[in-house]
Amino acid sequence: MNRMNIFILLALSVLLVFAVPASATDLNAKTCHNIIGGMWSADTNTCTVAKIVSVNRDITVPAGARLITLNNGAITINKGVTITNYGYINNLKSCTITNYGTIYNKENGTFTISGGTLINDAKGTIINTGALHNWYIGNIKNAGIINSTGAGTFVNDNIITNKCGGIITGLEDTQYVIQEACELPTDNRHHDDGRYHDNQRH
Repeated sequence: MNRMNIFILLALSVLLVFAVPASATDLNAKTCHNIIGGMWSADTNTCTVAKIVSVNRDITVPAGARLITLNNGAITINKGVTITNYGYINNLKSCTITNYGTIYNKENGTFTISGGTLINDAKGTIINTGALHNWYIGNIKNAGIINSTGAGTFVNDNIITNKCGGIITGLEDTQYVIQEACELPTDNRHHDDGRYHDNQRH
């Protein structure tokens, strides 16, 4: 094999390394500790977060595994990060999950806000085809997209605040949804479909 062929093979190898994206990492003892910053219980396959953490890599919660916030724990899912849940995610009292990325709650997956707050930023997307449940002491604040579709169930027993620009679909009962109006500008303009138009004549 001549030098030119060797150079071509090396170049192709480098291109393949950068072209193939890193796959999501399953939640386990190692990823719970090193990536999420939680404590792992092997008996229940549970990753417990009891402090403020930031997730910067894609994580898959497999069937049988659990991700739980506890004791004022807070999880921030950063922009570009995807959390895919086939297991169980529970945000407990006084805890917060803030989503700037994407959360997929898949078939047979359960995502429960059982006392804490779920904040879905304007850049955040939550797609539910499993069971999404905001319990009677939970809160959801949405400025992005929450879409419950297919066989997914989205049950709400407490307050959901849907901010200006927020989109919620598939919610079974909208009784406790507070729709915040978009703020009108303070100058001589009016707001129409998210765009501003000057009222002054030219």
